[in-house]
Amino acid sequence: MIDRHIDSHSDQILLSQGYTPIKPVLYRLMIPLALALLVLVCGGAAVLLTQQQTSLNLSINKIFDEVSSDIITLVNAQSRNLNALGLTLLHDTDLRDALKKKQRDRLLAEYSDLFAKLRDSHGLTHLYFIGSDRICLLRVHKPEKYGDLIDRLTMQEAERTGKASTGLELGPLGTFTLRSVQPVFHNNELVGYIELGKEIEDIFETLHKKDAIEIALPIRKNALDRAAWESGMRMLGRESDWNRFPDDVLIYSSMPQFPAQAEKFVSKEGHPHGNDIVEITFNEKLWRVMAIRMDDVSGTEVGDLLLLIDTTEVKATQKRELATGGLVTTLLLGGLLLSLYILLKRTDHRIHIQQTGLAKAYTEMEERVQERTAELSITNAVLKNEIAENERAAREKEKLQIQLNQSQKMESVGRLAGGVAHDFNNMLGVILGHTELVLMDIKPEEPLFDRIQEIRKAAERSSDLTRQLLAFARKQTVEPKVLDLNETVEGMLNMLRRLIGEDINLKWIPGPEPWRVRVDPSQIDHILANLCVNARDAITGSGNIIIETTRSVLDETFLAAHAGFIKGDYMQLSVSDDGCGMDKSTMGKLFEPFFTTKELGKGTGLGLATVYGIVEQNNGIIKTYSEPGKGTTFRIYFPRHMGDNEQVIEAVESKPSERGHETILVVEDEDSMLEMTTIMLGHLGYKVLAAATYNEAVELSNKYPGKIDLLITDVIMPQVNGRELANEILSRHANTKCLFMSGYTADIITHHGVLDDGVNFIQKPFSMRNLSSKVRETLQK
Repeated sequence: MIDRHIDSHSDQILLSQGYTPIKPVLYRLMIPLALALLVLVCGGAAVLLTQQQTSLNLSINKIFDEVSSDIITLVNAQSRNLNALGLTLLHDTDLRDALKKKQRDRLLAEYSDLFAKLRDSHGLTHLYFIGSDRICLLRVHKPEKYGDLIDRLTMQEAERTGKASTGLELGPLGTFTLRSVQPVFHNNELVGYIELGKEIEDIFETLHKKDAIEIALPIRKNALDRAAWESGMRMLGRESDWNRFPDDVLIYSSMPQFPAQAEKFVSKEGHPHGNDIVEITFNEKLWRVMAIRMDDVSGTEVGDLLLLIDTTEVKATQKRELATGGLVTTLLLGGLLLSLYILLKRTDHRIHIQQTGLAKAYTEMEERVQERTAELSITNAVLKNEIAENERAAREKEKLQIQLNQSQKMESVGRLAGGVAHDFNNMLGVILGHTELVLMDIKPEEPLFDRIQEIRKAAERSSDLTRQLLAFARKQTVEPKVLDLNETVEGMLNMLRRLIGEDINLKWIPGPEPWRVRVDPSQIDHILANLCVNARDAITGSGNIIIETTRSVLDETFLAAHAGFIKGDYMQLSVSDDGCGMDKSTMGKLFEPFFTTKELGKGTGLGLATVYGIVEQNNGIIKTYSEPGKGTTFRIYFPRHMGDNEQVIEAVESKPSERGHETILVVEDEDSMLEMTTIMLGHLGYKVLAAATYNEAVELSNKYPGKIDLLITDVIMPQVNGRELANEILSRHANTKCLFMSGYTADIITHHGVLDDGVNFIQKPFSMRNLSSKVRETLQK
């Protein structure tokens, strides 16, 4: 009653002043708030359900992706194991002799025990010895069956290429077998083949145990011969229910009982498309099922690999979480509504009290106006301070802009420093080469010896500093492995051919007896893909890309003339093309991050920087040779990995022993290279005529009164190429021998049509020993 009286009195005062009293807010807000909270609860529950389902789907997809990746990884690993076992058998001379003579009993006696060991240790299930006519000479795993023609795709591929062939094939018994066929040669004569095989069920068992996932493999009936399959199943002791499914037969299942709900995957109408995932119920459990298309080595679809994951416990956990969350949310919202009711009730009470106070406030308005005027004066002062602060912020922004511009200038200067360091490092190589030559001509006890040593040390320290300016190191987690570089490259060839297209010819020249290197295989794939894509983009229309491997031993003589190398044994990987090439300016910025010559949107500029980082990370060396219109060659040197059975082959450090007296005309457009080559030949006893251009070389040959025994010329020069210069010199000196030199490989120069096959050729950079040997070899022909 008292509240009502106060409310009525305050309302009358407010009405007398022309104001409408505020109505109670409790009834105006409580119902809308309750409805809003109810909608919020329902929406939250829906969002939670959606998130749970999305989380489950992502988890299941991740598991399926991991299993798919594991299948590929296991198949590749088993392929490498089979190839390695085959290569081991190929080293047995008794095997080649027995296979050539088709001595079946001898092969059975010698390899039956070995097959048993391989079956126990490596899971080998098949071992064939096959004649050169593809007629089976011996099945070690089943010796009573022989004499039939082996006409599998892997066998045909090995016969066609003369190399090892590996593939996954569907056999007549309805089993997938991973096969490796190795040609066997005796005195360069094909005498037969060795075939090793391993059933894919072993891989499925490994996945079943590793990933805790159920696996089944239905095969299309049209890919099998029913009589042979049923006979094979009886022989293997397996179920042979041909009529269970209309279109497929189940050849493997890790589950004792195959779910009937999953049988739609083994009917023609239910064959999945892509990686469809469905949910089924089996044995009171919830399962997620995905089918992966299975192809044999020919690429023909022969069945589906079914992967089943038990999601029962995950679903139950989600339901419990949802129920618990709903109960907690209900309790919280109930408490919140009660709190709101109390709060609004108190708010109404305060509003009515404030309305009473407003009645007095109107009588004191004049005094408040004066007070407000004073407050506005204070506010005006505050605004002035804020304006001053804004002006200070503007000046600070201008200062930051100046710093940004300076930073951009410093970045440009840094790039310029990198280019200068690159050229300066080349000059340091010439300094180091000359000091090494001087040290060869003076004795250690002479006073100049120590001074020249100090010059060499200073040049080496300067070279280290410039290399730091040029370095770009990537830090990434890798898994290095000991590799046969030839095998790793061969495994990439098919992918690279698809990558570069049909108009470009990819030529593979593997080096004999390769040394092993320790590198992450994926990094080799990354290097090849980047370099081949760049080579493809540099070629207009049709062209050639050449990949080569070779062994390289870098000795002290070589290092003295070529800065940036480190003494030791290396496996060299070269990628060459006959595309547009690059000028010196482009090559100077080749490995800088984000530098690219491609159009906007067609290149990130990180490809070659990444290659450089990978090479540096593996303690390797990368060198580039290119000129506009003449193509490009990348040479990568990986340090040789010294295994248990490998020893370091030390480079022979000795002066060249073969000296001469003949007259040699050297033509090279690079001044430092011309001077270095002239000095080397002079130390070897030859009389040297040096020319930097075509006109200078022709003038020297015309004026020289004596015989010119040898012409050494660079292949690529600004005016004419080395072939044209040689023809001009030979027209005046018919008996002069010719030796061509270039930073490109002989193969890529031959593709340009500049040189013919079989000409005398030396590749830059070269050591004094290599130059001495090549000059004597050319003069003595």
